[in-house]
Amino acid sequence: MSEFVYLSEDMNVFEAFFAIWFPLQVAMAMAAKAKLLLRELKTVKADLAFAKDRCAQLEEENKILRVNRERGDSQDDDDLVCIFFVC
Repeated sequence: MSEFVYLSEDMNVFEAFFAIWFPLQVAMAMAAKAKLLLRELKTVKADLAFAKDRCAQLEEENKILRVNRERGDSQDDDDLVCIFFVC
């Protein structure tokens, strides 16, 4: 869409109107699509941030469980793990 619209004196009013109106409609549609894509990108970015936080939390819990198991400490935390596998 790099072409420019040149209005000439021999164009009637309708030709001049549509020569400007169609590119304007295309530009407005592209702007609306860009707005929707930006909103979707923000949503995906927020979902990714949540997933990263949850992953870090689960890694920390796994680390604690692993250390406790290696030390032979109480198995109270293992109840939480067992609940997920029973259901």
